[in-house]
Amino acid sequence: MIKSAFLGIINLYEAGGRMDEEIYAGYNLQGGDEWLEFHTHRQLEIYQFIAGCCYFQIGSQFYELEPGDILLIDGMGLHKAFVKDQGEVYRRHVVHFTRESIQPLLASLDASRLLELFKEGQGSLYRMTQSSDKEVVSEKMRALAELTQLDSSYSFHEQQVKLQIVDLLMTLDRMDHESILEVSARQEEPLLRVQEIASYLTQHYQEKLDLDKIASGVNLSKSYVSHLFREVTGMTVINFLMKYRLLQARYHLMMSRDLSIQEIALASGFESNAHFSRYFKQSVGMTPSQFRKANR
Repeated sequence: MIKSAFLGIINLYEAGGRMDEEIYAGYNLQGGDEWLEFHTHRQLEIYQFIAGCCYFQIGSQFYELEPGDILLIDGMGLHKAFVKDQGEVYRRHVVHFTRESIQPLLASLDASRLLELFKEGQGSLYRMTQSSDKEVVSEKMRALAELTQLDSSYSFHEQQVKLQIVDLLMTLDRMDHESILEVSARQEEPLLRVQEIASYLTQHYQEKLDLDKIASGVNLSKSYVSHLFREVTGMTVINFLMKYRLLQARYHLMMSRDLSIQEIALASGFESNAHFSRYFKQSVGMTPSQFRKANR
Protein backbone atom coordinates (compact mmCIF):
# COMPACT_ATOMS: atom_id res chain seq x y z
CA MET A 1 0.00 0.00 0.00
CA ILE A 2 1.18 3.55 -0.78
CA LYS A 3 0.53 6.61 1.37
CA SER A 4 1.41 10.28 1.02
CA ALA A 5 1.47 13.46 3.07
CA PHE A 6 2.08 16.88 1.56
CA LEU A 7 2.68 20.11 3.49
CA GLY A 8 1.33 18.36 6.57
CA ILE A 9 1.51 18.77 10.32
CA ILE A 10 1.62 15.27 11.73
CA ASN A 11 1.98 13.41 14.99
CA LEU A 12 2.54 9.69 14.52
CA TYR A 13 3.59 6.75 16.66
CA GLU A 14 5.17 3.45 15.80
CA ALA A 15 2.05 1.34 16.32
CA GLY A 16 0.07 2.88 13.47
CA GLY A 17 -0.14 5.40 10.64
CA ARG A 18 2.63 5.48 8.12
CA MET A 19 4.75 3.02 10.05
CA ASP A 20 2.63 0.13 8.76
CA GLU A 21 2.62 1.19 5.09
CA GLU A 22 4.83 -0.51 2.51
CA ILE A 23 5.63 2.84 0.88
CA TYR A 24 5.13 6.32 2.33
CA ALA A 25 6.25 9.72 1.03
CA GLY A 26 5.91 13.02 2.87
CA TYR A 27 7.09 16.41 1.61
CA ASN A 28 7.69 19.52 3.74
CA LEU A 29 6.26 17.90 6.86
CA GLN A 30 6.04 20.39 9.71
CA GLY A 31 6.19 19.80 13.44
CA GLY A 32 5.09 16.45 14.76
CA ASP A 33 8.34 14.80 15.76
CA GLU A 34 8.68 17.04 18.82
CA TRP A 35 6.23 14.55 20.41
CA LEU A 36 7.33 11.39 18.65
CA GLU A 37 8.96 8.88 20.98
CA PHE A 38 11.85 6.61 20.13
CA HIS A 39 10.40 4.33 17.50
CA THR A 40 11.11 1.70 14.88
CA HIS A 41 9.47 0.62 11.65
CA ARG A 42 10.16 -2.13 9.17
CA GLN A 43 10.74 0.26 6.28
CA LEU A 44 13.97 1.85 5.18
CA GLU A 45 13.87 5.64 5.40
CA ILE A 46 15.30 8.51 3.36
CA TYR A 47 15.06 11.67 5.45
CA GLN A 48 16.03 15.18 4.33
CA PHE A 49 16.21 17.88 7.01
CA ILE A 50 14.94 21.24 5.72
CA ALA A 51 14.61 23.72 8.59
CA GLY A 52 14.55 24.12 12.34
CA CYS A 53 17.02 23.20 15.06
CA CYS A 54 17.37 19.47 15.51
CA TYR A 55 19.67 16.61 16.28
CA PHE A 56 18.87 13.00 15.51
CA GLN A 57 19.63 9.82 17.44
CA ILE A 58 19.90 6.44 15.70
CA GLY A 59 20.80 3.67 18.11
CA SER A 60 23.73 4.98 20.13
CA GLN A 61 24.75 7.60 17.53
CA PHE A 62 23.82 11.31 17.66
CA TYR A 63 23.87 13.68 14.68
CA GLU A 64 23.42 17.45 14.64
CA LEU A 65 21.53 18.32 11.45
CA GLU A 66 22.03 21.16 9.00
CA PRO A 67 19.49 22.16 6.31
CA GLY A 68 19.77 19.84 3.33
CA ASP A 69 21.31 16.94 5.27
CA ILE A 70 20.26 13.45 4.19
CA LEU A 71 19.82 10.58 6.64
CA LEU A 72 19.61 7.02 5.29
CA ILE A 73 18.03 4.96 8.07
CA ASP A 74 17.34 1.29 8.61
CA GLY A 75 14.00 1.72 10.34
CA MET A 76 14.58 -1.28 12.64
CA GLY A 77 17.20 0.78 14.46
CA LEU A 78 15.72 2.70 17.40
CA HIS A 79 15.62 6.38 16.37
CA LYS A 80 14.23 9.78 17.28
CA ALA A 81 14.49 13.44 16.27
CA PHE A 82 15.18 15.90 19.10
CA VAL A 83 13.76 19.29 18.15
CA LYS A 84 14.81 22.48 19.92
CA ASP A 85 12.33 25.33 19.88
CA GLN A 86 14.28 28.31 18.56
CA GLY A 87 11.56 30.11 16.64
CA GLU A 88 11.83 28.20 13.35
CA VAL A 89 9.39 25.41 12.49
CA TYR A 90 10.94 21.95 12.18
CA ARG A 91 10.52 20.79 8.55
CA ARG A 92 11.68 17.71 6.66
CA HIS A 93 10.96 15.42 3.70
CA VAL A 94 10.71 11.66 4.26
CA VAL A 95 10.33 8.52 2.17
CA HIS A 96 9.67 5.08 3.69
CA PHE A 97 9.80 1.84 1.71
CA THR A 98 10.41 -1.82 2.44
CA ARG A 99 13.33 -3.71 0.94
CA GLU A 100 10.85 -6.18 -0.52
CA SER A 101 8.89 -3.47 -2.34
CA ILE A 102 11.79 -2.46 -4.59
CA GLN A 103 14.11 -5.50 -4.55
CA PRO A 104 12.64 -7.09 -7.73
CA LEU A 105 13.00 -3.81 -9.62
CA LEU A 106 16.56 -3.32 -8.39
CA ALA A 107 17.44 -6.88 -9.39
CA SER A 108 16.07 -6.33 -12.90
CA LEU A 109 18.30 -3.25 -13.19
CA ASP A 110 21.33 -5.06 -11.72
CA ALA A 111 21.29 -2.42 -8.98
CA SER A 112 20.63 -4.44 -5.81
CA ARG A 113 23.76 -2.95 -4.25
CA LEU A 114 21.84 0.32 -3.74
CA LEU A 115 20.27 -1.27 -0.67
CA GLU A 116 23.79 -1.40 0.80
CA LEU A 117 23.48 2.36 1.33
CA PHE A 118 21.40 1.42 4.38
CA LYS A 119 23.44 -0.04 7.23
CA GLU A 120 21.62 -2.73 9.18
CA GLY A 121 20.06 -1.35 12.35
CA GLN A 122 21.87 1.96 11.88
CA GLY A 123 21.86 5.18 9.90
CA SER A 124 24.23 7.35 7.88
CA LEU A 125 24.28 11.12 7.56
CA TYR A 126 25.29 12.68 4.24
CA ARG A 127 25.98 16.41 3.91
CA MET A 128 25.95 17.98 0.45
CA THR A 129 28.31 20.89 -0.02
CA GLN A 130 26.61 22.18 -3.19
CA SER A 131 23.23 23.88 -2.79
CA SER A 132 22.26 22.66 -6.26
CA ASP A 133 22.62 19.03 -5.08
CA LYS A 134 20.37 19.72 -2.09
CA GLU A 135 17.77 21.16 -4.45
CA VAL A 136 17.99 18.16 -6.80
CA VAL A 137 17.28 15.73 -3.95
CA SER A 138 14.53 17.94 -2.54
CA GLU A 139 12.85 18.17 -5.95
CA LYS A 140 12.95 14.39 -6.41
CA MET A 141 11.37 13.89 -2.99
CA ARG A 142 8.67 16.44 -3.87
CA ALA A 143 7.94 14.64 -7.13
CA LEU A 144 7.72 11.33 -5.30
CA ALA A 145 5.27 12.71 -2.72
CA GLU A 146 3.13 14.20 -5.49
CA LEU A 147 3.18 10.94 -7.42
CA THR A 148 1.92 8.98 -4.41
CA GLN A 149 -1.07 11.33 -4.24
CA LEU A 150 -2.26 10.38 -7.71
CA ASP A 151 -5.07 7.90 -8.33
CA SER A 152 -3.66 4.54 -7.28
CA SER A 153 -6.12 2.69 -9.51
CA TYR A 154 -3.99 3.66 -12.52
CA SER A 155 -2.45 0.40 -13.68
CA PHE A 156 1.19 1.59 -13.63
CA HIS A 157 0.94 3.82 -10.54
CA GLU A 158 2.80 1.49 -8.18
CA GLN A 159 5.54 0.84 -10.73
CA GLN A 160 6.01 4.58 -11.25
CA VAL A 161 6.38 5.15 -7.51
CA LYS A 162 8.99 2.39 -7.21
CA LEU A 163 10.90 3.72 -10.22
CA GLN A 164 10.96 7.15 -8.58
CA ILE A 165 12.40 5.66 -5.38
CA VAL A 166 15.09 3.83 -7.34
CA ASP A 167 15.89 7.03 -9.25
CA LEU A 168 16.32 8.86 -5.93
CA LEU A 169 18.67 6.15 -4.64
CA MET A 170 20.68 6.26 -7.86
CA THR A 171 20.95 10.03 -7.57
CA LEU A 172 22.35 9.78 -4.05
CA ASP A 173 24.72 7.00 -5.10
CA ARG A 174 26.21 8.76 -8.11
CA MET A 175 26.66 12.24 -6.66
CA ASP A 176 30.22 13.48 -6.83
CA HIS A 177 32.04 12.30 -3.70
CA GLU A 178 33.60 15.75 -3.45
CA SER A 179 30.17 17.35 -3.09
CA ILE A 180 28.63 14.89 -0.63
CA LEU A 181 30.29 13.98 2.66
CA GLU A 182 29.49 11.17 5.06
CA VAL A 183 29.35 12.89 8.44
CA SER A 184 30.39 11.14 11.62
CA ALA A 185 28.31 11.28 14.77
CA ARG A 186 28.90 14.29 17.00
CA GLN A 187 31.99 14.10 19.19
CA GLU A 188 31.23 16.66 21.90
CA GLU A 189 31.98 15.39 25.40
CA PRO A 190 28.39 15.10 26.76
CA LEU A 191 27.18 13.32 23.62
CA LEU A 192 30.20 11.02 23.63
CA ARG A 193 29.31 9.97 27.17
CA VAL A 194 25.66 9.40 26.23
CA GLN A 195 26.76 7.40 23.17
CA GLU A 196 28.92 5.23 25.44
CA ILE A 197 25.98 4.64 27.77
CA ALA A 198 23.61 3.84 24.89
CA SER A 199 26.21 1.55 23.32
CA TYR A 200 26.63 -0.32 26.61
CA LEU A 201 22.88 -0.78 26.88
CA THR A 202 22.53 -2.12 23.33
CA GLN A 203 25.39 -4.58 23.92
CA HIS A 204 24.23 -5.83 27.34
CA TYR A 205 20.43 -5.58 27.11
CA GLN A 206 20.03 -9.36 27.57
CA GLU A 207 21.65 -9.19 31.01
CA LYS A 208 20.04 -8.26 34.31
CA LEU A 209 20.86 -4.55 34.53
CA ASP A 210 20.29 -1.81 37.06
CA LEU A 211 21.66 1.72 37.27
CA ASP A 212 24.58 0.64 39.48
CA LYS A 213 25.76 -1.99 37.00
CA ILE A 214 25.31 0.35 34.02
CA ALA A 215 27.29 3.14 35.70
CA SER A 216 30.04 0.68 36.60
CA GLY A 217 30.09 -0.62 33.04
CA VAL A 218 30.83 2.82 31.59
CA ASN A 219 33.09 3.95 34.48
CA LEU A 220 30.91 6.89 35.46
CA SER A 221 29.06 7.79 38.63
CA LYS A 222 25.45 6.66 38.95
CA SER A 223 24.17 10.21 39.48
CA TYR A 224 26.10 11.52 36.45
CA VAL A 225 24.81 8.72 34.20
CA SER A 226 21.24 9.28 35.32
CA HIS A 227 21.31 13.08 34.98
CA LEU A 228 23.26 13.31 31.72
CA PHE A 229 21.31 10.63 29.86
CA ARG A 230 17.97 12.17 30.76
CA GLU A 231 19.16 15.70 29.95
CA VAL A 232 20.33 14.71 26.46
CA THR A 233 17.71 12.15 25.44
CA GLY A 234 14.69 13.24 27.45
CA MET A 235 14.26 9.76 28.92
CA THR A 236 15.75 7.72 31.74
CA VAL A 237 18.44 5.11 31.20
CA ILE A 238 16.07 2.32 32.26
CA ASN A 239 13.32 3.61 29.98
CA PHE A 240 15.72 3.52 27.02
CA LEU A 241 16.82 0.00 27.99
CA MET A 242 13.23 -1.23 28.14
CA LYS A 243 12.38 0.33 24.78
CA TYR A 244 15.43 -1.33 23.24
CA ARG A 245 14.39 -4.68 24.69
CA LEU A 246 10.92 -4.11 23.26
CA LEU A 247 12.47 -3.39 19.85
CA GLN A 248 14.35 -6.70 19.96
CA ALA A 249 11.20 -8.55 20.98
CA ARG A 250 9.15 -6.99 18.16
CA TYR A 251 11.82 -8.01 15.66
CA HIS A 252 11.91 -11.62 16.90
CA LEU A 253 8.12 -11.86 16.95
CA MET A 254 8.08 -10.88 13.28
CA MET A 255 11.16 -12.75 12.08
CA SER A 256 11.92 -15.69 14.43
CA ARG A 257 8.98 -18.02 13.87
CA ASP A 258 10.79 -20.94 15.47
CA LEU A 259 11.07 -19.22 18.87
CA SER A 260 8.31 -19.38 21.46
CA ILE A 261 7.09 -16.18 23.10
CA GLN A 262 8.78 -17.20 26.34
CA GLU A 263 12.08 -17.75 24.51
CA ILE A 264 11.74 -14.35 22.86
CA ALA A 265 11.05 -12.71 26.22
CA LEU A 266 14.22 -14.15 27.75
CA ALA A 267 16.33 -13.49 24.63
CA SER A 268 15.20 -9.85 24.69
CA GLY A 269 16.24 -9.33 28.32
CA PHE A 270 12.90 -9.54 30.10
CA GLU A 271 13.02 -11.21 33.52
CA SER A 272 9.91 -13.32 32.93
CA ASN A 273 7.25 -14.10 30.36
CA ALA A 274 4.59 -12.46 32.54
CA HIS A 275 6.59 -9.22 32.83
CA PHE A 276 7.23 -9.24 29.09
CA SER A 277 3.56 -9.74 28.23
CA ARG A 278 2.42 -6.93 30.54
CA TYR A 279 5.02 -4.47 29.25
CA PHE A 280 4.43 -5.41 25.62
CA LYS A 281 0.66 -4.92 25.83
CA GLN A 282 1.06 -1.64 27.71
CA SER A 283 3.51 -0.33 25.10
CA VAL A 284 2.12 -1.74 21.84
CA GLY A 285 -1.57 -2.07 22.62
CA MET A 286 -1.79 -5.80 21.95
CA THR A 287 -0.37 -9.01 23.38
CA PRO A 288 2.79 -10.57 21.91
CA SER A 289 0.66 -13.35 20.41
CA GLN A 290 -1.69 -10.85 18.77
CA PHE A 291 1.27 -8.87 17.42
CA ARG A 292 2.88 -12.00 15.96
CA LYS A 293 -0.39 -13.01 14.30
CA ALA A 294 -0.91 -9.51 12.87
CA ASN A 295 2.60 -9.49 11.36
CA ARG A 296 2.65 -12.89 9.67
